[in-house]
Amino acid sequence: MTASQPTLQRARGRARVGFKRRDDQTVLADLHQSGCAKLRLPRRSKDAPGEAVIINTSGGLTDGDHFDVTAHWAEGARATVTTQAAERVYRSRGGDARIDNRLEVAANAAALWLPQETILFDGGRFQRTLKIDLADVSAHLLACESIVFGRGAMGETVHAGHVFDRWRVRVAGELVFADGFELSDDQDSPQLQLDRPAVAEGARAIATAIVIAPDADAAVAQLRDALSRCNIRAGVSNARGVIVVRALAREPSDLREALQRLLDAIVSGWGETCPFAGFGRPRVFDC
Repeated sequence: MTASQPTLQRARGRARVGFKRRDDQTVLADLHQSGCAKLRLPRRSKDAPGEAVIINTSGGLTDGDHFDVTAHWAEGARATVTTQAAERVYRSRGGDARIDNRLEVAANAAALWLPQETILFDGGRFQRTLKIDLADVSAHLLACESIVFGRGAMGETVHAGHVFDRWRVRVAGELVFADGFELSDDQDSPQLQLDRPAVAEGARAIATAIVIAPDADAAVAQLRDALSRCNIRAGVSNARGVIVVRALAREPSDLREALQRLLDAIVSGWGETCPFAGFGRPRVFDC
């Protein structure tokens, strides 16, 4: 008789936050939290953009866990949604953890989605989906996601595991950006795949960022210059008004520094039409 694995308690977290414009201020419009998902709203000056911080009180994710976040920016709202700490995906017994994030940005709103990195432990498995809907071309977005493979300070490499990261971005219902990244141990270990020149050329930390804003093409040279001074490999492209940034680094600290430089360059503005000017220096990677 073969012993079966015991049924363990799984973490469930769901959070929803909304921002709206009241006179010349951005204020909270909606707040819901359940399970291991919590939201905190740091104190700020009255004229500062709104800010919400996501906390996973379970301390990390593993197989069967599910974390779900929805954020909404009403017309004219300006706010950042970030996380308190890096997310951790622990060793799995076989299944995947699920992360589902949805952003809804109304006309003339400016949305920043800036979670800290997701750290994949050896043997960890997760699927993450980011769905973004912008009402029309007057809605503005800066979104960034990053993944670190293994705990470098612990000498850890990812010999086994699975990552499936899926982006879908729509403006006025039209798909403007679709991306999927998958790394699995079905054949080779994730470590060996990351070492391949066509995959990551030995990088252990990767990031994707997108910017959608009027006249954003004016920022391409500025962003390329900011990243060229960092110890990473990166590319910045612009297609149909969507700026896409890819970054690879052997050391997570180098990627973190590069993303901070990138965000500094974006919020410093590229002219009168930059909707992110006035957000101030992002605190996302200052830990």
